[in-house]
Amino acid sequence: ADGKRISSHPIKQPMVLTPKLVEIGNWTPSPEKRQQPVRNFIGCMDDFSLVARALQDGEIHTLAQ
Repeated sequence: ADGKRISSHPIKQPMVLTPKLVEIGNWTPSPEKRQQPVRNFIGCMDDFSLVARALQDGEIHTLAQ
């Protein structure tokens, strides 16, 4: 949203995320719900970033410039 933080929430239970095969711009349901249709992203994606930690407000603003 124009380089401004939208929301902030405390982490209730820390977990290690280990993404394997992923599809950028596509919502794939959980394995037990595979019968649901694939929902494709329609539009333009200017940038994609994967970061190892939560970004500070200033970092979000800088990336949006």
